[in-house]
Amino acid sequence: MNTLGENLARLRKAHDLTQQQVADILKIKRSTYAYYEHGVNPGNENIKKLAAIFSVSTHALVYGEEDLGLDSQPLIFHDDSSIFKTPEVESAPMGFASLNFQEKMLVSYLRMLPIPYKEKLLQEAANLLEKCED
Repeated sequence: MNTLGENLARLRKAHDLTQQQVADILKIKRSTYAYYEHGVNPGNENIKKLAAIFSVSTHALVYGEEDLGLDSQPLIFHDDSSIFKTPEVESAPMGFASLNFQEKMLVSYLRMLPIPYKEKLLQEAANLLEKCED
């Protein structure tokens, strides 16, 4: 496996996702995603999407924890897989439980949106909740 493939596999597992689930988020075949983990380059667009899904920079996704000589500190992942884990009961706002796959997909799609669209989507969600309360 190459660095990118190793990074994809590690992050996917950290997020407790299957290859099929990541493929579904990207709207590709599972076998295509499996190729990415085994060294086939996903292309710039899918690298951007994968970085957004896993909350890492594209640079960190591609190059991982290697020190590239840019500074004395090695690059590290800013893995936000904690959002996919069951929160502590006392710190869980609104009683959030661990996210199911549908919720993970929603979070992944949200991460891929530019900020203005995120804000618009959040406002729409608030509007829908208001309608449900009526």
